[in-house]
Amino acid sequence: MLIDFVPTESRVSLAEAPGSLKAPGGAPAIVAIAVFRLGGRSAFVRKLGDDEFGHMLAGMLRKNGVR
Repeated sequence: MLIDFVPTESRVSLAEAPGSLKAPGGAPAIVAIAVFRLGGRSAFVRKLGDDEFGHMLAGMLRKNGVR
């Protein structure tokens, strides 16, 4: 699982943007969320770090219906 950092301003690089948003990324997370949004049930079996990023990713998956 990855964390995507997306610039808050379009047409500029991440380094040039005034800020960025963090989003779950990588194929496993994207597919798990897409399955739920299409009406299916999905779960993500994984081991995440016990740090800020791990907690953020787990929360984003839960918020998007992934168990």
